[in-house]
Amino acid sequence: MSIRKYVSLEQAQKLIPEIRRRILRIMKINKAIEILCNIEILCEDDCEGFYREIRFNRKFHQLSYRLFSEMNSLTEKGAVLDWLDQGIINFYSTKDRKPIFLCWKMGDRHIKYWHGIDEDFSDRKPISRLKELDGKFSKYL
Repeated sequence: MSIRKYVSLEQAQKLIPEIRRRILRIMKINKAIEILCNIEILCEDDCEGFYREIRFNRKFHQLSYRLFSEMNSLTEKGAVLDWLDQGIINFYSTKDRKPIFLCWKMGDRHIKYWHGIDEDFSDRKPISRLKELDGKFSKYL
């Protein structure tokens, strides 16, 4: 059983507004987690320190749960978070019956690139070089 969800260029393109919202949420949650991880709890009273540590850990785990829930939602749509800081998402698709990634980057209006699943972002090629992808991609060129 494959856990990958394959989408056409048209399907992936329709997902972009939702993916954009989810990536922004993931970025905010990730930033909050980074801030929490840099907090050092110091208390003279052991009981107060223990209480604060419990509250801190509860918040950390709540944020972690939200982060992974958002990431899981991406994968259920067929999107793979490749590089959070840059907002780079890959969508599983196919070309000539072989798996490929359709590449989208935060800030781009449309999916502009693709690459093989064994390649990385630096190996991406323009969508215009795809001969056919579900027969429906010319409106995104």
